[in-house]
Amino acid sequence: MKKRIMNGMLICAATLLIFGCEKKAETKAETESAVVETETETETEKETYKTIGQEKEGGFSVKLKNSTGKDIIGVAVKLVENEQFPENMLASDDVFSANEERILFYENNGNNTEETQQESNENDKLLTQGYDVQLTFSDGSTKVLHSFPFEDIKEGELCFEDEVAFLKYTNLSAKENVDTKNAELAVKQAEESEALAAAETEYSDYVEDNSWYEEDDGASWDNGGYVDDGASWDNGGSNEVYVPEAPAQGAEECLGDDALTY
Repeated sequence: MKKRIMNGMLICAATLLIFGCEKKAETKAETESAVVETETETETEKETYKTIGQEKEGGFSVKLKNSTGKDIIGVAVKLVENEQFPENMLASDDVFSANEERILFYENNGNNTEETQQESNENDKLLTQGYDVQLTFSDGSTKVLHSFPFEDIKEGELCFEDEVAFLKYTNLSAKENVDTKNAELAVKQAEESEALAAAETEYSDYVEDNSWYEEDDGASWDNGGYVDDGASWDNGGSNEVYVPEAPAQGAEECLGDDALTY
C-alpha cells in the first residue's frame, strides 16, 4: 500500500514538473515573439516616415508633426550666432504637407544648452541656446523657431498662431510639456521694437543731413528760384532776393533810332 502511494506521488511530481517546463517554455516563446514583433513595428515605423536631412552618427533625430495648417516647402537650420541660413533641406519638389509627420535629422555641432535670460512663468518656458530652424511656407512666407531644443526633444509639433511659428513638445530632461508660443511672441515684439528704433534713427539722421539752417543774421536757407513776382530770380542762399540791374543807357539809346525828336 505504501509503495503504491509513493509511486502515485512520484507520478504527480513528474507530471507537475513536465507541465511546469512546458509552461515556462511557452512563456519564453511568447516573450521572444513579442520582442520580435516590437522590433518589427519599430523598423516599419522608421520606414513609414519621410525624412528631412541626412542621418549622421551622433547627430540629432526629431519626429515632427506639421500642425501649422500650412504646407512647408523649406526647412533650414543654422547656429544661433550665424546670420544667414544655409540651403533648403527639402528638395525643390518636396512638400512637408499639413498634418504630415516626418523625421528631422541634423548633425550635432557640440553646442551647449545654456538657457537664455528671458523671463518666464509656468506657461512660458525658456528656450535653450544652440540652433534656429527656419520654415518656408507654400505662400512664400518664412518663420523662425528660435533656439530649437535639439538636445532636449524626441518628438514635437510645429504650430502657427498669431503670426508666429512655435513648438509644442515634452522635454527629455524634466518630462514637462513645453509650449514656446509666448517665448516666440516675445522675440517677435523685441525684433519689431528694434526695427522701429532703427527706422527712427535713420529718419533722424536723414533730417539732420538735409535740414534747413539759419545764418547768423537769421536769414533761412532756400534752394533758389523765382520769387513771388514771377520775374526776379532768387540765387539761393539767404532769402535776400537778387534782382539784376538794367545796363546804363543814354537818352538817345533809350529813345532808339526811330524815335521822334523835337
